[in-house]
Amino acid sequence: MTTVLQLPPEERPRERLLASGGDELSTAELLAIVLGSGTQKYPVVQLAAQLLAHFGNLANILNASVAELCQVPGIGQAKAVQLKATLALSRRLEASIDRLAPISTAKAAYAYLRPLLAYRDFECMMVLLLDVRNRPITVETVALGGLAQVEVEPRQIFHYALRHRAASLILAHNHPSGDPTPSLEDRQVTAELVDLGQRLDIPVNDHLVVTASGYVSTFTGHLFFDEPLARTSHK
Repeated sequence: MTTVLQLPPEERPRERLLASGGDELSTAELLAIVLGSGTQKYPVVQLAAQLLAHFGNLANILNASVAELCQVPGIGQAKAVQLKATLALSRRLEASIDRLAPISTAKAAYAYLRPLLAYRDFECMMVLLLDVRNRPITVETVALGGLAQVEVEPRQIFHYALRHRAASLILAHNHPSGDPTPSLEDRQVTAELVDLGQRLDIPVNDHLVVTASGYVSTFTGHLFFDEPLARTSHK
């Protein structure tokens, strides 16, 4: 069994982070750094890999309770608390972003909506309402349980928009699986809402599929893009 110290220095997670920053590290490597050390039986990189294998993705790890984390061999209460503390800090960082700044790119919309959607273990659809300067007015939850199972009511979405005098809106829902690829239902719902928005002169600027690790625009199909919101370009 290979320990971290037996790996070449350029392959050790801490050394790689020091050399190139965290963006190039895998999720397992970043988890290994958070955990700090392994056990006599489980080296820390293996321990991180076991966490991902057990829970399936990072969002499920972050949503797990201390008791659930401790079910993974090698994870005791102290390491489970380390993981939960990391989650609390990351969510506080996300909550500290300027909630009144204009949202004119999909990346900005994702940053705004990620804390509200990314870590849920069930599907949820929200609408972000914007004023004439693309500044957020409010966020409303419009569907729970999955777009394939729960009928999205277009009139309810635009009722919120009219009540708050929104100039435009952004739709977003999460995929708890961690795969942000839009489904056929996602695209059908988007087309219906874009059409209604055009008729009501309240444009749908974009519809994002959100996960903890990224997002996709149903307008463009791009992953992790930072472009002006598509507005009426959806076909």
